[in-house]
Amino acid sequence: MRAEPRSGDAGGQYRFLPAWSGPFVGASYWLFVLALLGLHRYYDGMDDATTDPSPEFLERIRLPDAPVLIADHRGATLLSQDGELETLDKQAAYQLVRDVPPILCHAKATARYLGHAPFPCFDILELFAFVRPAHFAAPTPRGLADACNLDRPADPEDAALTLLQIAKNLLGELSKQEGSSHPIAWAMARAGWSWGPAVLAILEKRAPKRPSKNSGAGNLLEGMKVWTKLKEWEETAPEPPAGHLDIGTDEVADRLHRLLGPDAEERPQQLEYAQAVKGAFAPTEQQGDPAAVIAEAGTGVGKTLGYI
Repeated sequence: MRAEPRSGDAGGQYRFLPAWSGPFVGASYWLFVLALLGLHRYYDGMDDATTDPSPEFLERIRLPDAPVLIADHRGATLLSQDGELETLDKQAAYQLVRDVPPILCHAKATARYLGHAPFPCFDILELFAFVRPAHFAAPTPRGLADACNLDRPADPEDAALTLLQIAKNLLGELSKQEGSSHPIAWAMARAGWSWGPAVLAILEKRAPKRPSKNSGAGNLLEGMKVWTKLKEWEETAPEPPAGHLDIGTDEVADRLHRLLGPDAEERPQQLEYAQAVKGAFAPTEQQGDPAAVIAEAGTGVGKTLGYI
């Protein structure tokens, strides 16, 4: 899918066009762009914008007019735009979503389950990566539910409903973020990102002036230059390796006394044991040789604190 503004509509609304009508952009490219966006937000202090939006706001969010597809090794479940749930075999599910891009989780895995090449879709993982860059989530409906603090879906039917709720929550989080994400969202939408229209509809209110349709590639590239917004930092030389110094018997006694405290029972054998195992920290004659001590003590000596 790709996003274009509706002609004559100044309200920032968008319509969907098939992805094959625009330039092909590989998934690895979007991963690179989203990684850069994650660095920008991390250094810009935006990673804490994950507060749950209000239910009233979520009700106003408009999701893509698309079915929801859940597929695994057993078959497929489709939640239609009318809210009807249907269990299908893999081939039947593919026939239904081939021309109507669905909302799903993990496009490549879903296509593999259906036994076909990847097809146009609204992958929730891409939306998650845009809204919460550099955040971890297992690439499954259950994993995304965990990351979004929602109940885990119990079956494919529940998973389809959960994906819709996750999409609404993620778009709701965008409303609390600054408008600096708009340029890159606009560029991605113009290049064919399926979630572009829904994301732009949220970011439009805080966004800078949108480039016109015929403004050329220069303005689109500006949205990609997220590294120009990173804070400056200086690289320093790596710290030297740790030294290898022997430990004196007095140091062992003092450390053991501080661990035990002033009211601890005196155990001369425990002190002897601790001073014996200190040899494991002694420098070796040849670099790389291990330092080991084999020590034995009876029950009740206090071996644990002794070697600590």
